[in-house]
Amino acid sequence: MLHHRPNTTDFRLVGGHLSPPDLPVYRLDKGKHSIFYSPGLVAVVDSDRSAVLENYVLSKDVDGISEDLMNLGMQLTRRAREALELYNSFYTRPFEPRCLTLYIHESCNLSCEYCLLQDNTGQKRQLHPNDIVQAARVVAENCRQQGTPFNQVFHGWGEPASNLQLIRELLQILDDIAKEFGIPQHRHIATNGVMSPEVAEFLSRHFDSVGLSCDGPDHIQNRFRPLRTGGSTAEQVRQTAGILRKQQCSYFVRSTITNQTISAQEEIADYIIRVLKPAYIRFEPVYRAKNGGFSDSDAEVFADSFFRAKTICKQNDISLACSGSRLAEVHGPYCNVFRSVVNLLPDARVTSCFIKHYGDSAENFVIGHSTPSGFELNKNKVRVLQAGLGWRPDICRKCFNNYHCVALCPDFCPVDAVQKEVSYEEHFRCRLFKNLARKEILEEAEQLLVGQKVTLLRAWNTLKNSTRE
Repeated sequence: MLHHRPNTTDFRLVGGHLSPPDLPVYRLDKGKHSIFYSPGLVAVVDSDRSAVLENYVLSKDVDGISEDLMNLGMQLTRRAREALELYNSFYTRPFEPRCLTLYIHESCNLSCEYCLLQDNTGQKRQLHPNDIVQAARVVAENCRQQGTPFNQVFHGWGEPASNLQLIRELLQILDDIAKEFGIPQHRHIATNGVMSPEVAEFLSRHFDSVGLSCDGPDHIQNRFRPLRTGGSTAEQVRQTAGILRKQQCSYFVRSTITNQTISAQEEIADYIIRVLKPAYIRFEPVYRAKNGGFSDSDAEVFADSFFRAKTICKQNDISLACSGSRLAEVHGPYCNVFRSVVNLLPDARVTSCFIKHYGDSAENFVIGHSTPSGFELNKNKVRVLQAGLGWRPDICRKCFNNYHCVALCPDFCPVDAVQKEVSYEEHFRCRLFKNLARKEILEEAEQLLVGQKVTLLRAWNTLKNSTRE
């Protein structure tokens, strides 16, 4: 196994500089070994060979380098260039959305303790079916040209499934448009799972995948996600999961973790695996919460608890992920201008932010409108957002997790100049995502040393940018 030195330093950028042509290749020394990392790829070499490898990465100096180290250096630098090119393209490429996300209304049957609806104006808006037509046609045409399925996501600041008639109308419109453009569809819905058996069966027949929100066993679920009338919800969520499973509809479970459940992640994972039996699980630290938020020092506690839960998941052949840092992808913040998503709000505005919909700063993120007469996209606003959201402090640009991190999104946004004064490296989300990524890389490095080989290499998934919800 890796030999650990006390007080070892973190991954450092090879060369230590930020100006081109430097590449995102990082190194961490651990006793008798050195770990090299470029986005999506990890390698381990004996420490007495690490200086030669680093020199080759920096200068392509072949003096004294063996063939296997040269090959390793070539793979590290090639992967780094691919990641750098993809990452930079997020901030310059045309906005050609291939996913339509509909926030169909703002009504909900639950009263979650950390609900983002606390921030809206108190109105209960609802999307008019006619308002989606032109936006859907734009997305469908992009999908046709790029040869991708017409991705549709039903979401919102409420419970989408509480208005089944509206869902029926929207699905019919989208089905007609998909047929017109001759493209396949993929339909996803996010739901709290608190519904009648008839509604659950409808979802299982009309959606390809379902994201089911559940915060854990009864004593957690019923406290944090009670009915608006004050009743419990755990039994109905179990019922919905059972119906989806019986109908062979793909579904995953998303759990919101608060400062009160931070150490209960093993218990939550065990319950979800045994009782709800989803395809996979996502744990997300609560967003912008008035109740349930974290202190900066909670990051290490969260990460330790998360990995204990992940061990249970591995034992049951189910994956556990956190969307804030996804090592198999090159990605930035959740902003829709990076994710090829048209996010249509109930009042037919198109937003680049999944949270800031109302209030003084909301208009900073509005990039268009969809009406029965046309779809208006403010391309200049998209470019402004791409440029503004591309800002990162030097501490981020040097970080090994820079290419797999949402930064402080959605708690803070670099579009707001004042928030550029935030101390990123001391913030809970920064510390958490670095902890999660570092531990995953070190676990991969441990696997590479099985068999006591000298130089080993393992590449992860092909680099990509996700449009998933």
